Amino acid sequence: MAIIDKKGFIRGRIGNMVYRKVGDTNIIQSRPGKVRQTAATKESALEFGLASSTAKVLRQMFAGLSHYADGGMINRLNNTVLNAIRNGDGATRGHRDLHQGDLSALIGFQFNKNSPLDETLLITPDIVINNDGSVKVMPPAMDSSELCWLDNAQGCSLRFTVISVDFKQQYHQLLGHHEIEVTKGKSLEQMEWITPESAENGSIVLVALSVVFYAPDGIRHNGIVLNDKSFFPAAIIAAFHAPETADGKENKETKSYRLPLPGYLGGDILRELERLQLKESKKRNNNSSGMSPPSGKGKILFN
Repeated sequence: MAIIDKKGFIRGRIGNMVYRKVGDTNIIQSRPGKVRQTAATKESALEFGLASSTAKVLRQMFAGLSHYADGGMINRLNNTVLNAIRNGDGATRGHRDLHQGDLSALIGFQFNKNSPLDETLLITPDIVINNDGSVKVMPPAMDSSELCWLDNAQGCSLRFTVISVDFKQQYHQLLGHHEIEVTKGKSLEQMEWITPESAENGSIVLVALSVVFYAPDGIRHNGIVLNDKSFFPAAIIAAFHAPETADGKENKETKSYRLPLPGYLGGDILRELERLQLKESKKRNNNSSGMSPPSGKGKILFN
């Protein structure tokens, strides 16, 4: 139903026409017709939903880094994960998620594109995953001049976060967190750190690094954090499939429990993709055998 407002403009719907006011102009538009999606477009939409749900889990895992992200980070991560899934080991759509994906697509992902990590920290740590699923981080010797310092910063912290995630079993686990303090004007020797926890076989291991600058406040050495949403260098710097020999377990002594993936819909989406593909396969088989599709308005349901 449409109405005429106090200024004489028509607003609302009459039949297939929609009336609205834009400034001092009355606009008339036809309602869009129903778009018939092909099976391929439905599958593409479902796979994008899979990537979005996966990316949401990654943001939750690295919540401390996502908090200072730029406004476009969510869309960039969705597309990065989608590319990783599509460029994986050859598994077909509906039978692939990030476990079959090309994890190298994630390496170098910037949580804040306004302050890329590689433009702030001019050295690259060596990172390897051991046969037992633990991760070794080896920053090289460095001089403080290999950092691009914020004004007023007297020191900074290089923060490594290592997390494993299993989308099949739907859990993630913190393998370790390590900070290296850097003082302006001083050098650091080469060092090595190994995560206290090991990943489990079948999981994915991600390593993130952020640089947090600070200035003393007269009370504490790390008094004032200078980073904010306009400047927060943080990126994923390594991504691995855990080796078959990885033997990590829940470690209650360090309280490193398996944590659930709240809101993850990947399993449901993959099942819906499989259902859609089965439906299309039966339709093609019926058409090739010359059978007519069932008449009437009933729906065929596949369990």
